[in-house]
Amino acid sequence: MINLLPNEYKSEIRAARTNVLIVRYIILLLAGVVLIAGLLAATYFSLTLAQDAAKERVAENEKREAEFADTKKEADQFRSDLAIAKAIIDNEVQYSSLIYKISAVLPKNVILDSLSVDSQTIGTQVTFSASAKSTNDALALKTAFENEKELFSNVYFESITYQEEASSYKYKTSLSVVINKEAL
Repeated sequence: MINLLPNEYKSEIRAARTNVLIVRYIILLLAGVVLIAGLLAATYFSLTLAQDAAKERVAENEKREAEFADTKKEADQFRSDLAIAKAIIDNEVQYSSLIYKISAVLPKNVILDSLSVDSQTIGTQVTFSASAKSTNDALALKTAFENEKELFSNVYFESITYQEEASSYKYKTSLSVVINKEAL
């Protein structure tokens, strides 16, 4: 096929095709703009609904929080009490281990009549009442306490008395000692 059209018609046909393409692009562009505007409107509407729902939930939760304010206050107080208890337990002194150490030091034929150990007696002069079968056993108690320098210091007798009416432990003694803080 031979193209016999004049050049003037050819340029008008090319211009017409270009115009048709431009019109199609403009229509597609307008359709895209309308589509984007519709999506923006739908997103805005959706976000507005979500915001309203969130505001309602916040108001409802604030109401609930007001209802549980007393419970929250009690829980905070309980948490504070637990923290105090933990601090006390962390600083707890095991007096039972000290009592075992003291009992391990006691010589044969000697028993303690009374033993009182607390935070005020550690590091201060305290008196132990003990009973012994003989004066040598009472002296062995003093010597044993003096030899345990980790446990005791400043050990001396306050008194040694003989009690005839007592059963087998006839010698009552009062021994004054300082229980060292390192003993704990």
